[in-house]
Amino acid sequence: MVLDKWLTGEVIFLSAHTIDQALDDLEEETERIRQFADAGKYWDGYIRLAACISFLNMAGQQEPSKRRDIMERLLAWIQKIKGAADKIVRGIEANAYSIGVSAPFGVSISISYTV
Repeated sequence: MVLDKWLTGEVIFLSAHTIDQALDDLEEETERIRQFADAGKYWDGYIRLAACISFLNMAGQQEPSKRRDIMERLLAWIQKIKGAADKIVRGIEANAYSIGVSAPFGVSISISYTV
């Protein structure tokens, strides 16, 4: 997985194909994040989710994908991860969260707490 290579510090050469591959890899990551949430390892799940988003942002800034369906693929992944994100946010006792997508290519996650 390209994401695992990046997380372990391996040098990867970014291309539009790298971003497409990363989106393919996110299917596996979705399951990993769900497993963390189901096991009560909420912060581990959040950290993995944040790593996915960081990688996509970095790769997207370096070499944007030319695929016409890139945003649809990204939004589909966000829909798939939503259940795990809901569990994680409840588990870390946050009040709310939001996931934002911006153009040309950027994804963010915000978590809110009442102080």
